[in-house]
Amino acid sequence: MSALTTGLLASGYAWLGFLAGGTAGALAGGFVGLSTSALLHLLVSRAVSGPRGRRPSGPGLPGRAAARTPGGGSSSVT
Repeated sequence: MSALTTGLLASGYAWLGFLAGGTAGALAGGFVGLSTSALLHLLVSRAVSGPRGRRPSGPGLPGRAAARTPGGGSSSVT
């Protein structure tokens, strides 16, 4: 997420906090906005990167043993 998105989210929460509780509410709202932005950043980056440690190997890639069955199908070898 960009800095503009983070700033917009934090300022929006700060504005709502200011309306609800004055200066203390604005500070709390800004903190909540920054925390929400950080959580969204972690969730999005984790969703985009996929699972760690496992890289699928397709046909023709090194490290994969291919087994052929007489019926024309394929089976995995463990």
